[in-house]
Amino acid sequence: LNATGITLQSNRSKQDGSSISLKVATIKPGEIDGVTVRIRLNNSDFDSLKLLGVCTKISDCYISIESLTLADTSGLSMIAVNTTQAHQADDVTGDNVNVRMLTVSEVNYNSGEVIIEFSEPIITNIVNYSAIKLVDSDPNFFA
Repeated sequence: LNATGITLQSNRSKQDGSSISLKVATIKPGEIDGVTVRIRLNNSDFDSLKLLGVCTKISDCYISIESLTLADTSGLSMIAVNTTQAHQADDVTGDNVNVRMLTVSEVNYNSGEVIIEFSEPIITNIVNYSAIKLVDSDPNFFA
């Protein structure tokens, strides 16, 4: 499986919407029956999908695949599904997992920056900065 040949796009005609070509994906062990394959996206591809808003619901989730992406058991390459004839997904499970703060990797008093890593991409223009507090080890003190 050559994951770079798989493109997820927001509508049937890639030219009219957002799209992402996968960089790396893996087939989950034990989930291949010869016809149906479950592909697990890597974190980078998954985050890119979320940032672009591609495949958030069935109406904006189409998949195209280049011919050299995979082959049958005889070694014959698949027939390409080009970006202008992409197939619509039958089902999309929406994001229902809340974002979590993973780490605070730096508090820099010289630059006035705090670097926080989250579990998934966030919408930066709606962050409520006044709700972010630096807390001292004294539970009665916070900045």
